[in-house]
Amino acid sequence: MNDSTAFLFGSPGSRLKSSSFRRTLAIVFSLLVMTTTVYYPVAGFDFVDLDDNGYVFRNERIRAGLTVENIRWALQTTAMANWHPVTWFSYMLDAEWFGVSPGVFHLSNLVFHLGNSLLLFLLLQTATSRHWPSAAVAALFALHPLHVESVAWVSERKDVLSTFFWLLCSLAYLQYVRRLNRRWYLGVVVLFILGLAAKPMLVTLPIILLLMDYWPLERFGRQPARLGPAGEPLSPGFLIFEKVPLLLLALAGGLATLFAQKGFAAVQSLEVLPVVTRLANASIATIGYLAKMVWPASLAVLYPYPEQISPWEVCLALGLILVISLAVFLLRRRRPYLAFGWLWYLVTLLPVIGIIQVGSQAMADRYTYIPLIGIFIIIAWGANDLCAKWHVGRLLLPPVFGAVLIVLAVAARHQVYYWQDSVVLFKHALAVNGDTYLAHNGLGLGYEKRGNLRAAETHYQEALRLNPGFSAARYNLGNVHLKLGQQDTALRHFEKALEGDPADPEVLNNLAKALVETGDIARGLVTFRNALERRPDDPGLTSNYAAALIAAGQYDDAEALLEKVAHRHPHVVRAHLYLGILCERQGRQAAADRHYETALQLEPENSAARRGRQRIAAGDRTVDE
Repeated sequence: MNDSTAFLFGSPGSRLKSSSFRRTLAIVFSLLVMTTTVYYPVAGFDFVDLDDNGYVFRNERIRAGLTVENIRWALQTTAMANWHPVTWFSYMLDAEWFGVSPGVFHLSNLVFHLGNSLLLFLLLQTATSRHWPSAAVAALFALHPLHVESVAWVSERKDVLSTFFWLLCSLAYLQYVRRLNRRWYLGVVVLFILGLAAKPMLVTLPIILLLMDYWPLERFGRQPARLGPAGEPLSPGFLIFEKVPLLLLALAGGLATLFAQKGFAAVQSLEVLPVVTRLANASIATIGYLAKMVWPASLAVLYPYPEQISPWEVCLALGLILVISLAVFLLRRRRPYLAFGWLWYLVTLLPVIGIIQVGSQAMADRYTYIPLIGIFIIIAWGANDLCAKWHVGRLLLPPVFGAVLIVLAVAARHQVYYWQDSVVLFKHALAVNGDTYLAHNGLGLGYEKRGNLRAAETHYQEALRLNPGFSAARYNLGNVHLKLGQQDTALRHFEKALEGDPADPEVLNNLAKALVETGDIARGLVTFRNALERRPDDPGLTSNYAAALIAAGQYDDAEALLEKVAHRHPHVVRAHLYLGILCERQGRQAAADRHYETALQLEPENSAARRGRQRIAAGDRTVDE
């Protein structure tokens, strides 16, 4: 450490413990207040129609809460093109304790972000014994607008949750280094596994722990006295060998992720995106994230892959990367934090930089959540060292840094409001990036949720104009026509959507519903069975199939299926609703009333269940179709 900088950031042993404790409390309190002030509006936000449906509000497993059956499912499923059971568990706990209210899930993300900010401060302060630079890094991490996406998007629970385990694992590693105790190493392994099971972003953590051995732990060559009794020199070979179990776990986590994403066709093929194109975009994105860090304007949920990449942009980006890398290498002895921070940034960006391209985005704000920590370390320690020998700098640095934090907080608060619902979010994406088919599709979903079906139809059609092969927009357009009562038109769209994937269970489900509604019940039942071949244990799909059986008059088969769903998944509203309809048709009014009541307890706004209870109370025997 550079003791000449104690004027601003303090130095170990320079103050009484009580003073240090009060200072730590002040930092913690300030971080909590600033971050909560920026993000508290998320408590009133809705879900957005970009993955939130699959993760939460249309996921019957999550709505059912934390059950033995759902735990088993979470450990086995690769739904949403990932294996991340710990993330599923966190959603289930939210639903179990508080119900499926969007505000609850948003606040949980915020709690993890607050925890991550405090853990980051604790990690750096423990490793370096430096309060103020550690606090500066934590504040930049907490308030930077690039991190809004990870916090305000419910589907990015995996981001904030995996980072939580990343930081806990790093803190456990510090304790292991101090004590060289096997129990602490076991703690590192367990926390690393939990982090990988939240999001595979942690595959680079073993390399970061090795970088921490270089700085700030200074384990290369000799155990530093401040971390315990000075020991024998530690060779690079020993330090690498120490990480082998973690590297093997990282390899397993990476392979599991590739398997899950390929199973859902999430990974782009080399024919679609050649290696040269990926490398070119990766170099531009590496510098692009730094530019957005410095000037966080025009941030959006979608950054479409460019149709053409300028060779000059690629050359400029590669040149900047090489210049920065050379500079930190030359300064590595005098300023080791420069090499540490830069390598942290490059290494942690590798899994998401697009070499293995997942999805169609060129960049994503959420990908900076962990990588920018390295750059923030460079900024905090670098600013301190830069001003150490400059008297005016000593006076200017605190107010300048405070002003920067205020600007970042205001920009972040502004960015937060774009996440209030799908309409606002995707309108902003269109304003930033122009016409993109994904943004039009998302905006259509937002309008459909608001009940503005004509506006939704317009945007789905625009998405198909921009990308005629985009089956999701075709499927959504079919749903709109189904709601408008235009079953024949809906059928045509569903059949067209199936051309991309003839066995898509979601499309088959809605096609079957449309067939039943148009009176082609026999074909509808066959279509439902085809969908169930892909998802045999899906409670929602099974309930819809049972409803078709009711329409066909096959009451016994329908009741058996619905009773099975209600027993195994008691929170599935449709199972109780359809049981109510079945019982009512059979004249079992008391049983029907009980099922309707259960459906209303689970979903108070369910109008079909409410009408059912009203009919029974009035003695009306006309059952909803």
